Order: sequence, then C-alpha cells, then structure tokens
Amino acid sequence: MDPSIFKAYDIRGVYPSEVHEEVAAQVARGCRVLFPSGKIIVGRDVRIGSLELAAALVKGLRANENYEVIDVGVCSTPLFYFAVNILGAAGGVMVTASHNPSEWNGFKVVGPGAAMTGGQAVFKAIARAGALPQGQGKYETRDMSSDYAAFLAKQFDVSKRCSVVCDFGNGAVGSFFTVIAERFPNITFHLLHDIPDGKFPSRDPNPLAPGALEELKNEVKRTRADLGVAFDADGDRAFFVSGFGEEIPAYVIALLLADGGKKSLVAEVQIFHILKRIGYKGVLWKSRVGTYFMKQQMKETSAEVGAEYSGHYYFREFFGADSGVVTLLNVLEVVSQLPSLDEFLASVPRFYSVEWNVNAGNPMAALEKITEKYKGRKNLEEDTTDGIVFTGKEWIFGVRPSNTEPLLRFFAAASSKETLDELVREIQLKIDNCM
Repeated sequence: MDPSIFKAYDIRGVYPSEVHEEVAAQVARGCRVLFPSGKIIVGRDVRIGSLELAAALVKGLRANENYEVIDVGVCSTPLFYFAVNILGAAGGVMVTASHNPSEWNGFKVVGPGAAMTGGQAVFKAIARAGALPQGQGKYETRDMSSDYAAFLAKQFDVSKRCSVVCDFGNGAVGSFFTVIAERFPNITFHLLHDIPDGKFPSRDPNPLAPGALEELKNEVKRTRADLGVAFDADGDRAFFVSGFGEEIPAYVIALLLADGGKKSLVAEVQIFHILKRIGYKGVLWKSRVGTYFMKQQMKETSAEVGAEYSGHYYFREFFGADSGVVTLLNVLEVVSQLPSLDEFLASVPRFYSVEWNVNAGNPMAALEKITEKYKGRKNLEEDTTDGIVFTGKEWIFGVRPSNTEPLLRFFAAASSKETLDELVREIQLKIDNCM
C-alpha cells in the first residue's frame, strides 16, 4: 500500500495500480478505530473501479458486527454528506477522486455530521487497527435521492420562471438530477451530458480545466437560457456562465449567495481580498484554502455561506457542507428576487484573475525567495493567513504551498486585463530567477 495516496484531505491515486480493492479493505480496517460502532454510510461516484472499490469496502466494514452499513449507491459527494447527517451516522466513506482525471479513484472519509477525516488520519488509524474481525454487521441498500430532493424543495423557493443549462460532464449528479428537477416547476432545465460515464468523454471532470466550459457557453446562448452551470465529477463544485455565455467569477457568485452582504460570509483569501477591494460591506470572515479549513471557519463563526475560488460553496443550511446543486438553487432563489441578473452582473466591479501551479522541491524556501522582493514595499499590504498575499492599489498577488503536493499555488487578480498581464509577467520573472 503506497503511503503517498493518503493526502491531507482524502485518499487518492491511480486505479488500480495505486488505489485498489486491498486499499479499500485497509480503509475499512481504519474505520474500526475512527468509528467503533454505529451507522456507516457508503456511497460511490461513477468512476471506473468505483463499484469494485465500494464492494471491497462494504465487505471490510461488514466484518465489524458493531456496524450498520447503509449503502446509498451511486451518488454525488453532497448527497453522501446529506445521508450521513440525516441518518445520524457515526461516519461514512465516499468512493471518489473528486475532479481528478478519469484514471484516478479514491476515498473521502467523514465522521459524525460529515466532518472531514483526513487521509493521514486514516493512515494512522490503519496502523493501529489490528486484524480485521470476522463478524457480520448489518447491511442494507438505500436510495436517498428522493429524500434529498424533498429536503431541497423545502429549503428553496424560486418564485420567478427561469431556464438553466446544466452540464453534468457525465458525472454523478446526472444520475439523479431529474428527481430534483421535478420539485422545481418554475425552472426549465436543459441537460447536457447527464448520462454517467466514468471515462468522462464530454469534457474534463474538472470544470476549471482550459476549455471545459466552452460547450456550456455555446448551449446557453443557443437555448437563450438565463444561466448555465457546470458540475465537477462528484458534484461538490459549481461553475456558472451568464445568459451571454460569459463565465461568472467566483467572487461574484459569493456576492450573490451572500445576497449583496445580507448574509454572513466566509471566504478563502483570494475571494476575501477581492470582495474587500470592491467595497463589500457585509459580515465577512477569512479562511485558509481547503475544505477542512472552510468547514472549521463556518462552524466557528456560524456563517451562513462560504466561498472558494475553486467553485466550492458552503452553506449553514446544508450542515456547513459544500454542494453544487445547493449552490445552483441558492443562486436561482436570489436571482428570482432581482429585477435583472444581467443588470446585477454589470453593476459589480470587474476583477480579472488567474491561478497556476509551479513545481518546487522545497516549496517553503522557494516561497521566501519569490516573495522577498515584495515584502516591505511601500503601498503594499501583506496577509499571511495562507501563504502570503500582497494587495496593491490595483492588484492582488498570492502564493501558498500546496497542502498535498510539492507545489506552490499562485494567484493574481487585477482591475484590468492589462494590469493582470503585467503583474503575471513580473511574478513569472521572479519565479524564473528563483527556481
């Protein structure tokens, strides 16, 4: 078993060379330490190998006679979170590699309330677990999609008729979305690539990949829809395009979700600084990037909404968890109360942004070298909440070490495309001189 597949947040690797049925059995062993007894929820996405991995996982979990294993089958990660919460589970395991390429697979392990249990914690639990018992716990299969749809229908009221193009990218959300759509008669849904396929033939499973949103943009314009949304492979992220087929930045979606500042908001550092720069007046807290940190900050502050640049949006009304579908319904509910979405989008100051990664043998040392020329510069503010962020009069630049890989993650944002291009060239020159 390769220890490197046990990441900070979850367990991921190439299937079946790195992640295989024996790893699933070991994860089941680790669960014995993490969750001694109770209900354990098992879900899986549509990836190649997910069925086999889930079967091996269930077999290992059922060996613990103190478990009641509830298999919710093919689902999105948010639906899995819903099941863990609604069924009062002691924990659960979702078989998924999120938005990674099709040859990857893995596991997300959560505790009560769907609180994230990191891959490293699972690895340590496996080391302490001892031999797998030979008992026979309870087991049942349960389709939770109707319960999920009923829950969402009670949460949201989309009062104005609208049309939305949904691009599922052959991922998990397409497998049950029609059950949800039936609950919202005011919304006309145009479905793209809703047939699940673990090879993801329609586009990259990560909607942030270059070109991944092009078909959605064209379909929104062709159907004259009000909005377009793309989900990632396991459905915990959402990306939006306007009725003109233009991408809507994450900070604008955050602004919509917070209803212009009426709701309290947690934002990771990039969105936080952009919102501050455009004069956001609502209650706003800052978080490090990543699901664990966002959920923790949501819990500590009792914030109503959370937002990350990567398309993860979190909701107090959804157990503090992230969900692409919940994001869509929240956006539509707010939009239904606006005179015009287009007018709202036109009223928000525009910030252009870009993200990129750089391989670094020693990320911390490289970070110091790259940023030393910015430190102490006049008219620049510094923020060390997550790596370091510099904010100037017209631009924002941040860099942080990856939580899972030997990478530096960069972002830059500016009030004009020309300023952004100039800033990126300057940063890249410093990278070239330091690496």
